[in-house]
Amino acid sequence: MAVQQDAEVVYVVDHNLDKAKAAAQSLGINEYGTDYSEIISSDDVDAVDICVTANEHVDVATFAANSGKHILLEKPISTTLQMLI
Repeated sequence: MAVQQDAEVVYVVDHNLDKAKAAAQSLGINEYGTDYSEIISSDDVDAVDICVTANEHVDVATFAANSGKHILLEKPISTTLQMLI
């Protein structure tokens, strides 16, 4: 995302609030939290860069897709075939 001239990181989310705050501060961002659904639902979020553990990919990506967001997701999409069905 950093190479996209017209992209701006506006929120940082982490399970650990202290880590979210530290990452946000290092990027010069004021908004951070622990609830990805609240952030993804925000009207000022157009795209989501999902950087969670592989077993969480499907849940977060599905929520983002159902919220109408563009998604950047690292591999694998899922750790099991059953999670994709």
